[in-house]
Amino acid sequence: MKVKNIFLGIILAVMGILMITIPETCMRVIVILVGAATLINGIYSLKKYYNLSDEPVYKKTLLAKCISSIIVGILAVFFPLALMNTFTAIWTVITFVLAVYLILFAFTGFFSSLFIPGLSDDDKKRITYESFIYFIIAVLLFITPIGSIIKTLFIICGIVALVLGVVVIAKEVILQKRTVKAEVKDITESEK
Repeated sequence: MKVKNIFLGIILAVMGILMITIPETCMRVIVILVGAATLINGIYSLKKYYNLSDEPVYKKTLLAKCISSIIVGILAVFFPLALMNTFTAIWTVITFVLAVYLILFAFTGFFSSLFIPGLSDDDKKRITYESFIYFIIAVLLFITPIGSIIKTLFIICGIVALVLGVVVIAKEVILQKRTVKAEVKDITESEK
């Protein structure tokens, strides 16, 4: 039995349970952890790679990358809620743009199914159904708050992590049982 796989399975399962039960807290923790990693990476890259070349373009590019990493890291570590709100605002704008696009796409599809000559009845039905589905998705995007969509996606990721953790643990336990049975069978046959 590989202990590291069992350990990985336990971590995945616990992480999944936490993501399902307390998603907001987990999102903040993830923002803080990613921010800390970004901050550390910016400082490390600046110290390790800045003096590797005297090329001015390289130094300016690396300096810009490292400084932006450090700033984003500091913001994520010390202001995770503000950063999450900024991402939510950006996603809200993207969601509305997508919803408007889907409505235009749906109306274009309805128009196409009615006025394009030579379309078969099956094509007209398919285009009409697709357009209707796009219109419904657009309406849902307009009426569903983006925060609940993100929370739902996060919970789905938690469910996936939980299932993967259980599968990894079960796989290791089953493989261990098969290995033990095979070894016992080999020993029994060699004794005969």
